[in-house]
Amino acid sequence: MRIGGIRPGDKPAPRKTDRAGKSERGAFDRALRSVLGLDADSTPVEGTAPLSGVEGLLALQEVDASPAPSEREARRQGTAWGTQVLDDLDRLRLAMLDGAIPVAVLDDLAQSLRARAALEEAPPDPRLSSLLDAIELRAEVERAKLDRP
Repeated sequence: MRIGGIRPGDKPAPRKTDRAGKSERGAFDRALRSVLGLDADSTPVEGTAPLSGVEGLLALQEVDASPAPSEREARRQGTAWGTQVLDDLDRLRLAMLDGAIPVAVLDDLAQSLRARAALEEAPPDPRLSSLLDAIELRAEVERAKLDRP
């Protein structure tokens, strides 16, 4: 059986359908009201009441969610100490890879460990405190390994 009249690239011609006529004014509104079960006499809301007064917004602006200055300072000091000890441990690691550990590297590490006790107060964040404790433990272990004869 042979099918003819079709060539590559030919597209079927679109069918023309009946176009929707222009609807009368307010037809959508009436259809929506009938679906929602609203009567034809209902009127829109004239105005709304505010959700809260301006006083609530002003009170909200006065609330300060940032930590107290002493907490911020303790967090800053703890973070600076942790960074310093990690830098000292990194210098120690590089010195061990070179095969010679300068006394200055060990002195810096010991001084950094003593500085933790001089911090004004412990950071209020328990995660930061536990992280600093882990850094201190690692530094003490490395120092103890190097102090052995």
